Amino acid sequence: MLALAQFHYNEAKREFFYLDPDELRVIDNETRYLGANLELRPQDGLDLGLSYLTVPESNSSYFGPLGAPVGTREGLQVYDARFTFRPNAATEAGPFFGAEYAVQRNRNFDMDARAGWAEIGYSWPQAAWSPSVSYRFARFSGDDPDTATYERWDPMLSGGTGEQWVQGANHFKVVQDSNVIAHRIQVRFRPSPKVEIVPQLWAFYADSETYIGGNPALSFLDGTEYGFEANATAKWFVSRNIYVHGTSRTPCPARPPSGRWAARRNPGRASCCSSATPSDPPGAMRAATPGDCHAPQKPAEIPRPRRGGRRRRPHAEPGRGAATERRTGPNPGIRRIRRCPAA
Repeated sequence: MLALAQFHYNEAKREFFYLDPDELRVIDNETRYLGANLELRPQDGLDLGLSYLTVPESNSSYFGPLGAPVGTREGLQVYDARFTFRPNAATEAGPFFGAEYAVQRNRNFDMDARAGWAEIGYSWPQAAWSPSVSYRFARFSGDDPDTATYERWDPMLSGGTGEQWVQGANHFKVVQDSNVIAHRIQVRFRPSPKVEIVPQLWAFYADSETYIGGNPALSFLDGTEYGFEANATAKWFVSRNIYVHGTSRTPCPARPPSGRWAARRNPGRASCCSSATPSDPPGAMRAATPGDCHAPQKPAEIPRPRRGGRRRRPHAEPGRGAATERRTGPNPGIRRIRRCPAA
């Protein structure tokens, strides 16, 4: 349910809203949003915006570095400021700028999350296809395990495209707008007044190697590099009532460290690529070599179930394949999974 009130006066717009998201019953965390938005145009080419949002009710939890809940979304407060500026007329070639910065606090516990982006570009409206090129840097904070303050940005209901607040296309589905640093190079073309083409190049990095509470597969990272993306969007404005939108996406995930580099960056990861030799003392582990991780991995054999019995769980060959370890602490059910990259 959405309740929205809008007021316009000259170049100013005021909005007040109350939002109860229509979520599936099995995942409904009973979050409610209440907020206000102000947009101004004090002069031609300059747009300003201010927003405030609070969460009066929610059951959604935040988790700390050890997996224990540190608080809920209830009491969240978000402060946002933004601007776009084009010093030249819209029909003249020239630079353009934009930036947005937001802070998240919570009335019920110590929270200080930050997010924002800054963009600079140049456009040639009178040239063939009216091209423009821009670079944007964006950062959504992750949680620092060495501080008592909770710092991971809550993406809430982030949506849209990579031309707006959302970071990327495929990577956005994996990391959302949280614990991410994104670099974007974007170009715009208009082959005709009703067609626009927007290619993009992205590079994604993690702000923190601890990501508990986000994507479970990324709870613990071996490095800060997520990956890269090459996207292209085509828009066709058929008429005032018909709009066609198409997107092509090519993601390239980052390669995990291996061999000696894995031993330096994460000793625990390197242990799955190490093994003792007969000449080593009992319990010793030798240093991994590049060939250890890239050697062909022998798949674990799955024994056939005995008649009237149960299928036994397969075990990976010692020193090869996947290795798991149970975490200790307030939430011992969390597991870390490490896998040596295949050849």
